[in-house]
Amino acid sequence: MTSGEDAPEVPTASVVLKKGRLKPVYAGHPWIFSGAIQNLRGEPDAGDLVWVLNPSEEVIGWGLYSPSSKLRIRFWGSDTSSEQARFSPQFRNRIEAAQKRRISMGLPSDGTTAYRLINGEGDRVPGCTVDVVGSALAVRYGSTGLWRRRAKIANILREIMDCSQIAQIVDPQVALAEEIYGITHISGEPDLEKCPVEFQEEGLYFETDLLSAQKSGHYSDQRENRLLVRKLAKGRRVLDLCTYTGGFGLNAAMGGAESVTAVDSSAPALKLARRNAAKNGMENISFVHEDIMRVMNGHKDGSFDLVILDPPKLIKSRNHQGQGEKKYRSLNARALRMLAPEGLFLSFSCSGVFEQQSFHRMLSLAAQSAEKTLHVHANLGAGPDHPFVVQAPESNYLKGILGSVASR
Repeated sequence: MTSGEDAPEVPTASVVLKKGRLKPVYAGHPWIFSGAIQNLRGEPDAGDLVWVLNPSEEVIGWGLYSPSSKLRIRFWGSDTSSEQARFSPQFRNRIEAAQKRRISMGLPSDGTTAYRLINGEGDRVPGCTVDVVGSALAVRYGSTGLWRRRAKIANILREIMDCSQIAQIVDPQVALAEEIYGITHISGEPDLEKCPVEFQEEGLYFETDLLSAQKSGHYSDQRENRLLVRKLAKGRRVLDLCTYTGGFGLNAAMGGAESVTAVDSSAPALKLARRNAAKNGMENISFVHEDIMRVMNGHKDGSFDLVILDPPKLIKSRNHQGQGEKKYRSLNARALRMLAPEGLFLSFSCSGVFEQQSFHRMLSLAAQSAEKTLHVHANLGAGPDHPFVVQAPESNYLKGILGSVASR
């Protein structure tokens, strides 16, 4: 496992773009795909910094190069000199700017010690997310250029943030395409097999393991939506589908739900969910280790007053769009039938290529199949610590609705 300490700090080669492919770059989009590239000047390695040139071979900026990926360059800025286009100072500046944005939004707070510090493209650090999880940080890589510089990144984060440990997490979905060769580990402690951390979210106590949990160990993008469930749950029979480590279920219990049934197919996740419930003294939650469709098929229609459906990403690329939409539609139709008249429904998708208009169309078809009328009271999304830049709407991945259900 190489540390990447020898990764160049400045561009060492150049990429010339084709005519007609400059508009997104000039507009501020951070992605340059392989089809936009005319030719190379030099022989950059995977993850090297490169100059980006227009068809007249004038420098228009710089970025990180991924030769085996369709997303060939992640554009980092319009700087045109080696003094300006230096990786470490730029990364430090963007971390410090992101930290100031979080502080301006009240994060962290006395009751919340888990939040997203860097949201990839939304904080001008394309190919990387950084989550604060209690006293630790979880850095998740989707770019070979940043993975090569993980030791530098960890050092900069330690200097800026007060953290006990830094988990270096390889994103398995893009590791092959990005030529990321390595394993998830704790920076400076590569032999650790577990990294348990404790944290708070809106007054609730949680525990997770940064080395074995999904993604960064906690989905902080749903924090405001979990708080919404807490406000709505009083006296209701709640079904939390894909509960993971119990986030929605615990909030429903804290909000005074009559009962909570929390379902997940992951035994390790449910083990943590049960511990989180015990940590908070929650006794009105029943955890079920099973496929969510089997659980719904085992209950009568109308058995619940509030249903939360937050499945994993079912559409990983546009090639899987049709099949993924069918899965979403089937799950949502069955979940809608679980609701009593005037019951409340929260449904989500974290598939970035599943645009909101298509998500709404899927819900319409699901409601038709379930023979229900679905009233949408609010569109939901990620919290304010998950910004996106308007020039790259694809990074606005999380979408959801708060609805109420009536018979047709």
